[in-house]
Formats: sequence, C-alpha cells, structure tokens
Amino acid sequence: MLFLLERPGADGRVRARSWTSNDWSSPPARSERDACELLRDIERWSRTGRTLNQPLTVVREWLEG
Repeated sequence: MLFLLERPGADGRVRARSWTSNDWSSPPARSERDACELLRDIERWSRTGRTLNQPLTVVREWLEG
C-alpha cells in the first residue's frame, strides 16, 4: 500500500490518498483520518514488519506536529 499524506490540519485531521498493489493505475482512494488514529495504525503496521520509506520517529513527529 502506498499512502500520500498531507500535514494534519488545525482540527487534527489528515487527508490521505492511497493505492494498493491491485490498483496502481487507478485514481487514488481518498480519505480523511484523525492524525492520532492514523499514527496508531502506522505504528501497528511497522510492528508487524511493514516497511516505511521514512523512519517511524519522523512519521510520528510529522503527525504529532
């Protein structure tokens, strides 16, 4: 899965666009998530062995502001 994330807004929400290996050539799925909830998911994914293109500490700082 590929996520492109915007910086969290003043309301703590993050807009995201995502693709999976099944839909690389399709338009992205768009969503809006609470930054804290998204960070919990990303931390869980990291613990289960998924790789990130940025260190988890950088992602954490970016989402926590």
